[in-house]
Amino acid sequence: MIPKEGYNFDSVLIRSKRLSWSVDKTWIFVASIIIIDTDAFGAENIPLYQKLKGYECEIAKRGIIKKKYEFVNPPILTRLKTEIPLIKLHDGLLSILNENFHLMESIAKVNPDNLSIKMFNPPIETSEIGNYIEIYKEMYYKPTEIIWNVHLEKYLGDLISKKKYTHLLDLIIEIINLISDIVRKNSHRVAILL
Repeated sequence: MIPKEGYNFDSVLIRSKRLSWSVDKTWIFVASIIIIDTDAFGAENIPLYQKLKGYECEIAKRGIIKKKYEFVNPPILTRLKTEIPLIKLHDGLLSILNENFHLMESIAKVNPDNLSIKMFNPPIETSEIGNYIEIYKEMYYKPTEIIWNVHLEKYLGDLISKKKYTHLLDLIIEIINLISDIVRKNSHRVAILL
């Protein structure tokens, strides 16, 4: 789906995935934010890709009864940092997101099962961690584009009313749109400072 004018992402893919333990489905929303596409990408853009990689983040839930949401660096990025010393973790993006009251309030209302903001990479089809890291290293040192993906997963049960369902979908798109705006602005700010 290509967004209408006024959205901060370039495209959004919406699909469902059946849960392994039931006939229910979880819905997956993946919005793409193109900073530099393949046609415009050159060797001079590699440092920007590598710098932005350290800004990746994902939502973490804390608490049992009253959940608190917070953006943190993904554990896989911390693991990859030990293998790729060039990766430097930055908290600039996650700090901006965490301090945005409207965004965090909307996230609490939606209660997503998963929410991450990561640089797009072609899928790595291996379950062996050593192979994964080797393939990942090659992509890190030889990127071909700079595209962010905002990935949100949410279980939408059949029992909620149509009105609540529509309101929830509106909130999800609002969250993705707001994050996309922040990610795009942060990427341009980092590019200027590089």
